[in-house]
Amino acid sequence: MRIREHFSNKYLFLGCVCCMIIVFGNFFDSNQIIDHTKISKSKLKIYAANDDQCSLKKCFDIKKCKEFKIYIYKYPVIYKSSVYINILSILKKSRYYTPNPNKACLFISAIDTLAQDPLNKNFVRDAASLIPKLKYWNHGKNHIIFNMYSGTYPNYREKIPFDTDNAIRIKTSVSAKYYRKNFDISFPLFYDNIAFNNSKVKHLNKSSLIYGSKKYFLTFKGKRYLQGTGSNVRNKLYHLNNQRDVILLTTCKHGLDWTRFKDRRCDADNLNYDKYDYNELLNSSTFCLIPRGRRLDTYRFLESLKVGCVVVLLSDGWILPFSEIINWNRAIVRVKENQLMQVNSILREIPYEKIIEMRKLSLFLYEKYFSSLELIIDTTVEILRKRIERFKILNDMP
Repeated sequence: MRIREHFSNKYLFLGCVCCMIIVFGNFFDSNQIIDHTKISKSKLKIYAANDDQCSLKKCFDIKKCKEFKIYIYKYPVIYKSSVYINILSILKKSRYYTPNPNKACLFISAIDTLAQDPLNKNFVRDAASLIPKLKYWNHGKNHIIFNMYSGTYPNYREKIPFDTDNAIRIKTSVSAKYYRKNFDISFPLFYDNIAFNNSKVKHLNKSSLIYGSKKYFLTFKGKRYLQGTGSNVRNKLYHLNNQRDVILLTTCKHGLDWTRFKDRRCDADNLNYDKYDYNELLNSSTFCLIPRGRRLDTYRFLESLKVGCVVVLLSDGWILPFSEIINWNRAIVRVKENQLMQVNSILREIPYEKIIEMRKLSLFLYEKYFSSLELIIDTTVEILRKRIERFKILNDMP
């Protein structure tokens, strides 16, 4: 009797466990259920690619691309940022998505790599150890790594802090030094609350943005770094500020220890900074000064394009977003950082007709490529697809 009771209780327990698995398994998104796509066992690294020389010919298996299909790993799933979740969601709805890794041309991890700055709230610490163990990693061939923030205080080094091997890096703030032409993609920097798709985009009055009179000629409002990376240009902006049509405002108030580095200009700068509204300056300016920050890219780059404020860029070496398909020279004014003191005279020589054309083009580029996350991802995918198709044609491949 006791034996029968023992087995009865045992099967009852196992039945409850199975029910719990079914219930909680359905609770999670189907894409997060562990499947056959498991992490391979860790192996000693026996191969080191010279990734600075990567190209489709050297670091890519084109034989996998009979069809242009994108596979997203189903395991492991480590999300920190809503942006990465949305990126994967857009890709899964793409006509190029495949749930079958054997049909894939490109592979994307479900491990969030957007923030590889340890001070960022969305930093995934385990990404560096997990990504090389992905089942189809193969030293990164045919893989894509998305990254928006790399490096950290105080040096903000540009390189992603783990070995991406032969993976294609889709990255913000990428410099000419590390950019692999026709292999990597320069990605735009945007806020987390970017519109998901065009149906969520708020449309502005283009006519007033293009032809309306502007109160200010040149403006900037942002942080002044008292030391370290990015401080060189911003520390000199006050020389150009005439408090009439050129309004260049900086504040020392950022970071927990800013008072340690406080200089004699900080109090006056902070006081003047608070007198102006950022968005009012942005919408009321002919030109918007975009000096580099701690990294090469800044949020105000897209913010300026959005309202037709002509970008005046001081960020040496930065490869601009989607520069493979966009001729930025027609839309913005680019000035070397060491020519800061000549900015005013350079801009004063630009005729009104050209300014109008640059405003039009700024608005056009923003709406066509950057106004929603869906557009940004679709553009990224099309760049990759056309590259691969072009490579196949040039190499006489089916």
